[in-house]
Amino acid sequence: MSGIKENLLSVSEVLMALAEKTDNLVEAINRLDGTLPELNAGPAEAAAVEKSPRKRVVPRNGVKRSAAGSGKKKLSDTDRVVKILKRAKTGVDVSTLKKKTGFNEKKVSNIVHRACKKGAIVRAGRGVYTVPG
Repeated sequence: MSGIKENLLSVSEVLMALAEKTDNLVEAINRLDGTLPELNAGPAEAAAVEKSPRKRVVPRNGVKRSAAGSGKKKLSDTDRVVKILKRAKTGVDVSTLKKKTGFNEKKVSNIVHRACKKGAIVRAGRGVYTVPG
């Protein structure tokens, strides 16, 4: 357990460093664009700089779009569970699905129930599921 904690702390430190670098890059770009006043400018000069209004993007038909050019579809929660079951040679129990997906027990059981009704997965035993075939 302490190994996981150490890993999380090191990941946290790396993310904080990346966030700081990102903020520095944004400030540098804004200075080049002239949208952010220089740090050593007085308050009167800082107030004179106006921010350009942002264009509001409204999704069509209530459908949110992913970032342009990402080219990667996000899997649904059911697809994630089915993908885990496909990788397993034998069936997978609900507690393992909870650990691998990070979902709570109720969500996993609902997903498994719906997928069983659709025929995407089958019950191999009590609490154990697998893909048909």
